Amino acid sequence: MIKLNKEEQIIWTGRPEQSSVSKAKQAGAVVVGLSLLCVALTPKWIPSSDLPKAISSDIILLISSAADIVIVLGLGFLILPLIIKKILSTTEYIVTNERIVVKAFQHASSYKYKDLYHVDMDSQPGGLCNLVLYSEKKVSDIDTAARSNAYKILFIPQDVAEYVRTQVNSRSQS
Repeated sequence: MIKLNKEEQIIWTGRPEQSSVSKAKQAGAVVVGLSLLCVALTPKWIPSSDLPKAISSDIILLISSAADIVIVLGLGFLILPLIIKKILSTTEYIVTNERIVVKAFQHASSYKYKDLYHVDMDSQPGGLCNLVLYSEKKVSDIDTAARSNAYKILFIPQDVAEYVRTQVNSRSQS
């Protein structure tokens, strides 16, 4: 648990909603991964005696190297759903009246509302939201330099996201 200040109160605590990463997106990653593997492994199944004599060894080496790269990409797409599931299952959010704390794996980050100047909300299916928190910067060009320090909060309930946005907006205007 986190240490709270005397006036600090926990508003909400929870984990990103794992069902928010749709089964269709996960299945899509697996299909892309399998397709890439099939394409990449096809040249390796063709016996070298069937290749035309005109193909130089340099071209064969190039095709083989490209196939190896595609194999790695295909494997990456296959394990992507597992990586996302692990990240979501080890992440915890704690929203208080003064800050939002993100605990992921063994690391915790705390973002005080008074240190943030803007929040972007992106609605997701199922009443969830993604938030992007922008840290405060004293610069003239807000759209480029100030938004360089952004922190993403994924798949939290919409009412909690609205609370965070309200807190940041009320503190940034004062």
